[in-house]
Amino acid sequence: VGFNSLGVLDNSVSFDGTDDYIEIDDDPAFDLTTNISVFAWVKNDDTTTGTVRIIASKYDFGSNNREWRLMRGVSGNLSVGLSGDGTATGARNALATDVFNPGEWVHVGFTFSSGTVKLFTNGVEVPANNAGSVPASLFNGSANLEIGHNIGGNFWLGNIDDVAIWNKALTASEIAELYRRGANRVKYQVKSCVDSSCNCKSFNVAPAGSATDCDGDGTLNTNDTDDVHMADWLGHSGADGSTYSELQN
Repeated sequence: VGFNSLGVLDNSVSFDGTDDYIEIDDDPAFDLTTNISVFAWVKNDDTTTGTVRIIASKYDFGSNNREWRLMRGVSGNLSVGLSGDGTATGARNALATDVFNPGEWVHVGFTFSSGTVKLFTNGVEVPANNAGSVPASLFNGSANLEIGHNIGGNFWLGNIDDVAIWNKALTASEIAELYRRGANRVKYQVKSCVDSSCNCKSFNVAPAGSATDCDGDGTLNTNDTDDVHMADWLGHSGADGSTYSELQN
């Protein structure tokens, strides 16, 4: 996998669609059989349909250790697979097939509560139908938590950011707020300056700088490309191009 790719909430992880994935050992905290919510920001880079692409899962084909898997289905639609006994799998499939537009970030996920499953895209529940039998409770298996595939294949092609799992079915308002946190995140930069026009972060001492020529070398700020005394827009890292956001609060 590739780390430090630009994401929605700071950085994301990129997956090559062939063999990239993240695996987290099974833990009792993941034994969620009656109430669960799983959400993530994803960017799909697959321009074709016909291939299942997994976002996150606790789902092992080989050992009949299937619990749930959140995915882009074969038709390009949002889908979740669910098993009550580790073998048989029901699914809930979104009707729309234009959720995962290549190159676009989208917030997707599902909630499950005692047999009721709902799918959400960008903070809104989407029309969907069931395929097979959706169980009243989920199988309590031992499959590891996988990001970017399920055990047995179906690798994600693109980026995944901010995967989150809850031990309850989130409400519609909670999901909308979760989406807005990423979609409406304000990014801003600041300048530190010593003159009223905010041209200079400091004045050179000798030769003496001014608001129009910070380093005093005789070349005006508007034409000076190497004046280290000029004020820059900066973010939290102190480097050009970086930004502040609520993530640093």
